[in-house]
Amino acid sequence: MITTGISVDGKLIAEVLKPQGYFSTYNEAYAALLENLKNPYDTSKDITLKQLYEEWYALKEKTEKQGNLNHYRQGYRYLTNIYNMRFRDIKPKVIRAQIENCKEHSSSPKRVKILLNLLFDYAVENEIVEKNYAREMNINVTVDDEQVKHHISFTDEEISTIWQHTDDDVVRMILIQCYSGFRPGELTSLEVANIFLDEGYMVGGSKTDAGKNRKVPIHPQVRTFVEQFYLEAKNKGWKYLFHNSCSNKVRIETYRKAFKAAVDKYQLNPDHKCHDPRKFFVTQAKRFKLDEYAIKLIVGHAIQDITEKVYTERSVEWLCSEMEKIQCTNNVLTAQI
Repeated sequence: MITTGISVDGKLIAEVLKPQGYFSTYNEAYAALLENLKNPYDTSKDITLKQLYEEWYALKEKTEKQGNLNHYRQGYRYLTNIYNMRFRDIKPKVIRAQIENCKEHSSSPKRVKILLNLLFDYAVENEIVEKNYAREMNINVTVDDEQVKHHISFTDEEISTIWQHTDDDVVRMILIQCYSGFRPGELTSLEVANIFLDEGYMVGGSKTDAGKNRKVPIHPQVRTFVEQFYLEAKNKGWKYLFHNSCSNKVRIETYRKAFKAAVDKYQLNPDHKCHDPRKFFVTQAKRFKLDEYAIKLIVGHAIQDITEKVYTERSVEWLCSEMEKIQCTNNVLTAQI
C-alpha cells in the first residue's frame, strides 16, 4: 500500500500500489515501494478512451472549425463499445475492428480512422502510449451500398402531415430546412446578423468553398417561421437564430434527436434522418424545374462550368425568383405544368 493523500479529518489515504500491488515475498514488495518513490506510477496511463477524448475535444473546441468538430463527434459515435477501454490497451486488432464495423455511411470508416489518428497523436504526446497504431495502419474498407443508409426525401403525404403541426418549433425548423436546402449543421448555425428579411434571403453554409457563406432565398412559404425565430432571437439578444429551452444554441446532436422524435411522433418513415429535408429541397427544385445553377448556388454545390462560374453574375433577386417556382397549394406540393 502507498499513501496518496490526507482526508479532511486528517487521516492518511492509502491505496494499493500500481501497476502491481501484490507480491510473493516481502523483499519484492519492499523493492517495488522503493522504486515507486523514485519513479511514481503515472495514473494517466489508466485513462479510458472516453476520458481521453473529452480532454482532447475540450482543447480542440478552442481552435478547430465547427465542421471539423462535427466530424470528430460523428466518428466518436462509432466507438461506443470501447468508450471505457483503457486507451493504452487499444491495439491494432481493436482499431481494425472499429473501422471495419462502421458501415452506416461511406465516409464513416474514414472519419473513425482520422479521429483515432488524432487521439493517438495526443496520447503519444502525453506519454500515455509509445506509438500511434492508428496512423501506421493502412485499411481499405469497402462499404456495401445495401448497408449504407441513403437519404430519402419526404413524400407529398409526409410533407402534408408535417404542415399540420406548425405549432411545434421543431417542425418549423424542419420546414425551414425543407425549403432552403441547408445541411443540419448549417441550419443550427444560422446567425441573426445573417438574416435579411427585407431582402428576402439568409446567409449561411459551411463544409466546402462553394457552400460557405452562400445566399439562400427565404421561401415565401416559410417566411413567417423565419420571422418568428428572428424576432425572438433579436429581442433576447441571441447570436443564433435557433435556441433550446435553456437559451443555448441548438447543437446538431440536439437537432438530430429532436428530428427523430418528431418523425416518431407524427408517424413518418422511421428511416428519415435530419439530412433528408435537404434532399427534399433538391428533389422539389428539380420537380419544379429550377435553373440548374440556381439549385447549385442555393445548396452550395460546386459549379464546374467556367462560363457560369467565372463570367456569369447571378443576383440574389434572381435566386429568389427561382425559389418562388416551388409552389404549394393547401400545403401539398403540385408540380407546374
